[in-house]
Amino acid sequence: MKTKIILIFILIIVLADFTGCSNKKIDMRYAMDRNVCRRLSGETLLFVIFVDTKTTKPWTGFDIRSTLDSIHLATNWIQNQAKLNDKSAKFIVEYFHHDETYTISKDLPKKMLYESVKAFTDKIGTKKINTWADNISKKALVSFPETKNFYKLLTTANSDPKKKLKPCDTEKLIIALKEKYKTDNIAVCFMLNNYYKNDISLNMNMLSNLTPEYFINSYKNPTLITQQILNLFGALNFYKSPKDEKKMATNDELIEKDFPKEVMLMQENKHLSGLVISPVTQYLLGWTNNIEHKYNKVFKRDFAIEN
Repeated sequence: MKTKIILIFILIIVLADFTGCSNKKIDMRYAMDRNVCRRLSGETLLFVIFVDTKTTKPWTGFDIRSTLDSIHLATNWIQNQAKLNDKSAKFIVEYFHHDETYTISKDLPKKMLYESVKAFTDKIGTKKINTWADNISKKALVSFPETKNFYKLLTTANSDPKKKLKPCDTEKLIIALKEKYKTDNIAVCFMLNNYYKNDISLNMNMLSNLTPEYFINSYKNPTLITQQILNLFGALNFYKSPKDEKKMATNDELIEKDFPKEVMLMQENKHLSGLVISPVTQYLLGWTNNIEHKYNKVFKRDFAIEN
């Protein structure tokens, strides 16, 4: 069990399609109010795709149901936190199914997600993971035969209206979901059944201008799922992911000192009921407009692969 805890953290890929930053440090507040998931308010659709690979455990009915339980625990907790802070946030959770099929099969670029990230740390690697997601999204589109004119419905945030773009399949899926559920906030999750293995979870394209954001989850841990959902809306993980899988993740000292119950810290096995969304994360989510000056330094992160 100890070795498993080591790799329960999230990496965030911020490289794809991002311009206008230095090669050293960027201010992650650039992700606020951006891409598919903008402000955490109103109604959000969380669309889950259960993915089978050759190296992960096959999804069973029990696995899917228990994972959905964890997802509902996460979304209900976020809704309650919003209410406590006089904000309105509602989640609708749906998952891919077509006839009697509830999973989509597609192998990762490498055997495990961690190996895929470790092997690919540049634009080529990012493209491989995005292509993996596109291939799955293309298969998921079979559930939306009524959506055909994707060019007319192209609505990805920050796209250049003067440039004719060909939407990728993940974007087509998001467009189809927007059309069906009549909401602009669409969170897409690719769920891997790695609960009994050491692996990571991954958020993609948070700073992208053109490539839709989504997340890949390897566990049914409700706190981890909560972090990944909040990441899509601009929240940051206040812990440093180890480059060596044998080492533990380390929390940001300032945030841990001031807000030890902050949900975006590495909280290991703490239950969501004992955690909160701190004022710093509320600011990143757009719930508040100001933040104390001393917290500005926690927003500076290394470019390319971020924790």
